[in-house]
Amino acid sequence: MLTPRRWKVAELNSRHTNSGFSLLDLMTALALTAVLGTIAFPAGRSTIRRHQLNSAVQTLSSDLSRTRLKALETNGTALLQLDSWSSYRVAGRLTQLPANVHFSDASADSVVFDRFGLVADGQEHRLVLIGPDGAARELRIRPTGAVEARKL
Repeated sequence: MLTPRRWKVAELNSRHTNSGFSLLDLMTALALTAVLGTIAFPAGRSTIRRHQLNSAVQTLSSDLSRTRLKALETNGTALLQLDSWSSYRVAGRLTQLPANVHFSDASADSVVFDRFGLVADGQEHRLVLIGPDGAARELRIRPTGAVEARKL
């Protein structure tokens, strides 16, 4: 017969052996995590690609505005020139586009702003960026120096 003290020890031991997760519980949780991961991974990749393209458009637009401002400040001309499919120069500083983002061949080679902040040749220029998934964004530089971005 168990004394009250031994009875409490036996009760504690039986509780500990029944607590925790079984191997089946852990395998089920692992399988669910794997299924959810395979569903979420492609959506995450497309979001990253879209962000890369949008980031490149914002950076280029900002550099165009900065180039125009430099022309106004120096009372001279300022140039933004495409250096390759994936880079451009502003005041001698090379800027690389994000990975897998590049200029299309429809893009202008350069944009020059005059001392009034206007496009020097009086023409509208286009810079077209192509993202990793083939999406395209266009930056239009109006003769007045205004920059507009839009999806293609």
